Amino acid sequence: MNTASYLQELKNVLLIYLHLIHEKEYENYRKCAILKEFKKIRLERGFYTMQIKPYVRMVFYHETDRMDIVNHSNYVHMMEEARVDFMNQIGVGYDTMEKKGIMLPVLGISCQYKHSLRFGEHLAVYSYITKYNGFKLELRYEIRCVESGLLCAVGTSSHCFTNTDIKPMRIMNKYPEIHSFFQSAKEVEYNMKEFNSDPQ
Repeated sequence: MNTASYLQELKNVLLIYLHLIHEKEYENYRKCAILKEFKKIRLERGFYTMQIKPYVRMVFYHETDRMDIVNHSNYVHMMEEARVDFMNQIGVGYDTMEKKGIMLPVLGISCQYKHSLRFGEHLAVYSYITKYNGFKLELRYEIRCVESGLLCAVGTSSHCFTNTDIKPMRIMNKYPEIHSFFQSAKEVEYNMKEFNSDPQ
Protein backbone atom coordinates (compact mmCIF):
# COMPACT_ATOMS: atom_id res chain seq x y z
CA MET A 1 0.00 0.00 0.00
CA ASN A 2 1.46 3.37 -0.97
CA THR A 3 1.55 6.36 1.37
CA ALA A 4 -1.43 8.15 -0.23
CA SER A 5 -3.65 5.05 0.03
CA TYR A 6 -2.60 4.46 3.62
CA LEU A 7 -3.37 8.06 4.61
CA GLN A 8 -6.75 7.90 2.86
CA GLU A 9 -7.59 4.66 4.70
CA LEU A 10 -6.57 6.25 7.99
CA LYS A 11 -8.72 9.29 7.22
CA ASN A 12 -11.75 7.10 6.45
CA VAL A 13 -11.36 5.17 9.69
CA LEU A 14 -11.00 8.39 11.69
CA LEU A 15 -14.13 9.89 10.12
CA ILE A 16 -16.19 6.82 11.03
CA TYR A 17 -14.67 6.78 14.51
CA LEU A 18 -15.54 10.45 15.10
CA HIS A 19 -19.04 9.92 13.73
CA LEU A 20 -19.67 7.11 16.22
CA ILE A 21 -18.55 9.29 19.11
CA HIS A 22 -20.64 12.23 17.86
CA GLU A 23 -23.73 10.04 17.75
CA LYS A 24 -22.93 8.75 21.26
CA GLU A 25 -23.22 5.14 20.14
CA TYR A 26 -21.20 4.09 23.14
CA GLU A 27 -21.67 0.33 22.97
CA ASN A 28 -21.13 0.21 19.21
CA TYR A 29 -18.07 2.41 19.60
CA ARG A 30 -16.43 -0.04 21.99
CA LYS A 31 -17.33 -3.21 20.15
CA CYS A 32 -17.43 -2.45 16.44
CA ALA A 33 -14.89 -3.79 13.97
CA ILE A 34 -14.06 -0.24 12.87
CA LEU A 35 -12.56 0.48 16.27
CA LYS A 36 -10.41 -2.63 16.05
CA GLU A 37 -9.07 -1.41 12.71
CA PHE A 38 -8.48 2.03 14.18
CA LYS A 39 -6.51 0.51 17.07
CA LYS A 40 -4.43 -1.48 14.58
CA ILE A 41 -3.53 1.70 12.71
CA ARG A 42 -2.75 3.48 16.01
CA LEU A 43 -0.30 0.70 16.91
CA GLU A 44 1.34 0.97 13.50
CA ARG A 45 1.74 4.70 14.10
CA GLY A 46 3.29 4.18 17.55
CA PHE A 47 0.21 4.77 19.73
CA TYR A 48 -1.05 2.33 22.37
CA THR A 49 -4.17 1.58 24.41
CA MET A 50 -3.83 1.71 28.17
CA GLN A 51 -4.19 -1.67 29.91
CA ILE A 52 -5.86 -1.69 33.33
CA LYS A 53 -7.70 -4.09 35.66
CA PRO A 54 -11.28 -3.94 36.95
CA TYR A 55 -11.88 -2.96 40.57
CA VAL A 56 -12.75 -6.19 42.44
CA ARG A 57 -13.81 -6.91 46.01
CA MET A 58 -16.25 -8.98 48.06
CA VAL A 59 -19.73 -7.70 48.92
CA PHE A 60 -19.70 -6.68 52.59
CA TYR A 61 -22.41 -7.77 55.01
CA HIS A 62 -23.16 -4.20 56.11
CA GLU A 63 -24.05 -3.34 52.50
CA THR A 64 -27.00 -5.74 52.47
CA ASP A 65 -30.54 -5.65 53.81
CA ARG A 66 -32.53 -8.41 55.54
CA MET A 67 -32.67 -10.43 52.31
CA ASP A 68 -28.86 -10.47 51.97
CA ILE A 69 -29.31 -8.25 48.88
CA VAL A 70 -27.12 -5.17 48.45
CA ASN A 71 -29.06 -2.02 49.27
CA HIS A 72 -29.39 0.26 46.25
CA SER A 73 -27.62 3.17 47.99
CA ASN A 74 -24.37 1.22 48.22
CA TYR A 75 -23.84 1.06 44.45
CA VAL A 76 -22.91 4.75 44.53
CA HIS A 77 -20.13 3.93 47.02
CA MET A 78 -18.93 1.12 44.75
CA MET A 79 -18.70 3.56 41.88
CA GLU A 80 -16.68 5.98 43.99
CA GLU A 81 -14.30 3.23 45.10
CA ALA A 82 -13.88 2.13 41.49
CA ARG A 83 -13.24 5.71 40.35
CA VAL A 84 -10.46 6.13 42.92
CA ASP A 85 -8.91 2.83 41.78
CA PHE A 86 -9.30 3.73 38.09
CA MET A 87 -7.55 7.08 38.53
CA ASN A 88 -4.71 5.46 40.45
CA GLN A 89 -4.25 2.94 37.63
CA ILE A 90 -4.15 5.59 34.91
CA GLY A 91 -1.48 7.45 36.88
CA VAL A 92 -3.37 10.45 38.23
CA GLY A 93 -4.73 9.59 41.68
CA TYR A 94 -6.79 11.92 43.83
CA ASP A 95 -3.84 12.44 46.18
CA THR A 96 -1.63 13.53 43.27
CA MET A 97 -4.20 16.03 42.02
CA GLU A 98 -5.07 17.45 45.42
CA LYS A 99 -1.39 18.04 46.21
CA LYS A 100 -1.35 20.22 43.10
CA GLY A 101 -4.49 22.03 44.21
CA ILE A 102 -6.84 20.30 41.76
CA MET A 103 -10.26 19.28 43.05
CA LEU A 104 -12.76 17.05 41.24
CA PRO A 105 -16.25 17.58 42.74
CA VAL A 106 -19.25 15.55 41.61
CA LEU A 107 -21.81 17.40 39.48
CA GLY A 108 -24.23 14.53 38.97
CA ILE A 109 -24.63 10.79 39.33
CA SER A 110 -27.01 8.13 38.05
CA CYS A 111 -27.46 4.38 38.47
CA GLN A 112 -29.64 1.80 36.73
CA TYR A 113 -30.15 -1.50 38.53
CA LYS A 114 -30.17 -4.74 36.52
CA HIS A 115 -29.56 -7.69 38.88
CA SER A 116 -29.04 -8.00 42.63
CA LEU A 117 -25.69 -8.52 44.28
CA ARG A 118 -25.70 -10.63 47.44
CA PHE A 119 -23.53 -11.01 50.51
CA GLY A 120 -20.56 -13.30 49.86
CA GLU A 121 -20.43 -12.61 46.14
CA HIS A 122 -17.66 -10.59 44.50
CA LEU A 123 -18.19 -7.47 42.43
CA ALA A 124 -16.10 -6.20 39.54
CA VAL A 125 -16.41 -2.62 38.34
CA TYR A 126 -15.31 -1.59 34.85
CA SER A 127 -14.84 2.18 34.58
CA TYR A 128 -14.67 4.13 31.32
CA ILE A 129 -14.19 7.80 30.48
CA THR A 130 -17.07 8.82 28.21
CA LYS A 131 -16.27 12.55 28.05
CA TYR A 132 -13.23 14.64 28.82
CA ASN A 133 -12.41 18.13 27.57
CA GLY A 134 -9.96 19.47 30.14
CA PHE A 135 -12.77 21.13 32.10
CA LYS A 136 -15.37 18.39 32.65
CA LEU A 137 -15.01 14.64 33.16
CA GLU A 138 -17.74 12.02 32.74
CA LEU A 139 -17.42 8.32 33.53
CA ARG A 140 -19.49 5.19 33.05
CA TYR A 141 -19.37 2.22 35.42
CA GLU A 142 -20.40 -1.37 34.73
CA ILE A 143 -20.83 -3.35 37.96
CA ARG A 144 -20.82 -7.11 37.46
CA CYS A 145 -21.04 -10.17 39.69
CA VAL A 146 -17.78 -12.07 39.35
CA GLU A 147 -19.33 -15.48 40.02
CA SER A 148 -22.22 -15.23 37.53
CA GLY A 149 -20.85 -12.62 35.13
CA LEU A 150 -24.23 -10.83 35.27
CA LEU A 151 -24.37 -7.08 34.76
CA CYS A 152 -25.83 -5.85 38.06
CA ALA A 153 -25.79 -2.08 37.59
CA VAL A 154 -24.75 0.64 35.15
CA GLY A 155 -23.83 4.02 36.57
CA THR A 156 -22.52 7.39 35.45
CA SER A 157 -20.89 10.32 37.18
CA SER A 158 -20.01 13.80 35.96
CA HIS A 159 -17.35 16.06 37.44
CA CYS A 160 -15.58 19.35 36.86
CA PHE A 161 -12.08 20.46 37.74
CA THR A 162 -11.72 23.25 40.30
CA ASN A 163 -9.07 24.86 42.46
CA THR A 164 -9.08 24.62 46.26
CA ASP A 165 -11.57 27.51 46.40
CA ILE A 166 -13.95 25.38 44.26
CA LYS A 167 -13.63 27.75 41.33
CA PRO A 168 -13.84 25.97 37.94
CA MET A 169 -10.58 25.66 36.03
CA ARG A 170 -9.23 24.18 32.82
CA ILE A 171 -6.29 21.87 33.48
CA MET A 172 -5.03 21.39 29.91
CA ASN A 173 -2.97 24.60 30.00
CA LYS A 174 -1.97 24.85 33.65
CA TYR A 175 -1.36 21.14 34.23
CA PRO A 176 -0.53 19.57 30.83
CA GLU A 177 0.94 16.45 32.46
CA ILE A 178 -2.37 15.74 34.26
CA HIS A 179 -4.27 16.52 31.07
CA SER A 180 -2.21 13.96 29.14
CA PHE A 181 -3.08 11.19 31.61
CA PHE A 182 -6.81 11.76 31.12
CA GLN A 183 -6.37 11.99 27.35
CA SER A 184 -4.58 8.62 27.30
CA ALA A 185 -7.22 7.03 29.54
CA LYS A 186 -10.05 7.84 27.10
CA GLU A 187 -9.16 4.50 25.50
CA VAL A 188 -8.58 1.69 27.96
CA GLU A 189 -8.67 -2.08 27.69
CA TYR A 190 -9.16 -4.38 30.64
CA ASN A 191 -6.37 -6.92 31.03
CA MET A 192 -8.32 -10.06 31.89
CA LYS A 193 -5.14 -12.18 32.10
CA GLU A 194 -4.43 -10.54 35.44
CA PHE A 195 -8.05 -10.75 36.60
CA ASN A 196 -8.87 -13.69 38.85
CA SER A 197 -12.47 -14.62 38.00
CA ASP A 198 -12.80 -16.78 41.13
CA PRO A 199 -11.36 -14.71 44.00
CA GLN A 200 -11.19 -16.19 47.47
